[in-house]
Amino acid sequence: AIAGFEEIEEPLHMGGPVQVDTVHFIHSRGDSIDGAIEIFDGVFWGGDKDQLSYLINTGVINPNEIRFFLGYSGWGAGQLEQEFEEGSWYTADATRDMIFTDAYERMWSRSVRSKGGEYRIVANSPELPGLN
Repeated sequence: AIAGFEEIEEPLHMGGPVQVDTVHFIHSRGDSIDGAIEIFDGVFWGGDKDQLSYLINTGVINPNEIRFFLGYSGWGAGQLEQEFEEGSWYTADATRDMIFTDAYERMWSRSVRSKGGEYRIVANSPELPGLN
């Protein structure tokens, strides 16, 4: 359980290998949470954790409007750009619905499939191909 959010049964996702003793959250309720930063249309990062806890516990905010992450990912100067140049990343346009849908566990395959063409093969690959 996350301190201040013990009643929430939403999963805690792995945000990355950096500072895995910290909890971060994204949400769709920037209109209700002080200090939230809009990262793209209708999706916000962070804000006042105590206020968020109160709003969830009073039913103002639905838990499936939030995603909690343990830790975060980070890159050194120029590292991410180099990884893009090497073709190590697929990029796709994100949407609020893609993140906050009930089927978020299939977010990766849905976003890759949305690119069409040859990406559909990758999107339908099993998570662990060696076990196929």
